[in-house]
Amino acid sequence: MRIFCFAGPNGSGKTTTFDRINSLFKDVTFINADLIAADSDLAHIMDPGERNLEAARIAESLREKHLYEYQDFAFETVLSTPRNLQFLKKAKEQGATIFVAYMYADT
Repeated sequence: MRIFCFAGPNGSGKTTTFDRINSLFKDVTFINADLIAADSDLAHIMDPGERNLEAARIAESLREKHLYEYQDFAFETVLSTPRNLQFLKKAKEQGATIFVAYMYADT
């Protein structure tokens, strides 16, 4: 199993980078809380903060599901908490190959 982690601050190009190189990652699901939050399935949550929180929960659940099912996936993160680093450590212990790209946008 391969896990591709696109990390960096907001606006640094994580999603854009994945979109541009997506053809290299055949059969890799991109788990992105921002895209989940924009999905019409969460439109019933009117408060943007609550919608983003629910999207983050869904994204975390999807990452765990892919890890459990040993399926390749990519995700993006700002690495603002140790949660995703702990997840990557757990995935590595379970035999995943981890690829990390850190984006930095100098404005």
